Amino acid sequence: VSNNAILTIEPGVTVQAMDDGKALNDATKKIIGLTIEVGSRIGAVGTATRPISFTVKPTGTAAPMPGMWAGLYLRGDAADANYNAGTLKYVRVEYGGATLTPGATVTSASD
Repeated sequence: VSNNAILTIEPGVTVQAMDDGKALNDATKKIIGLTIEVGSRIGAVGTATRPISFTVKPTGTAAPMPGMWAGLYLRGDAADANYNAGTLKYVRVEYGGATLTPGATVTSASD
C-alpha cells in the first residue's frame, strides 16, 4: 500500500496470500507480503466474534506452514514520534515468517 493510500479491511474478512507451490528452501520461491509504506495506513479493525485474518492459500493439497508468506510490514518513520501506520485490532497473522529482505525477519503475531 503506497502513495498515502489507506487500506480498510472489514471485520470477518480473510486476506489470503497465494503460495507459488515451491519449497520454502527454493531460492526461486516468490515471497509475498503486505507492505504498508511510509505515509500510507491500514485500518484492520475486527471484533472478538469477527476477527480479521491474514493467511496463506497453499497450492494444491499442501498444508499451510509458517514461512509460506512474509506477513505484514508496517514501515514507519523513526524520526516522527507521532507517526501512525494505522490500526490493527482483533487481527490474526498466520503462517508468516518468510524473509523479503536478507537479514530481516517477520514473525506471525496475533491480537
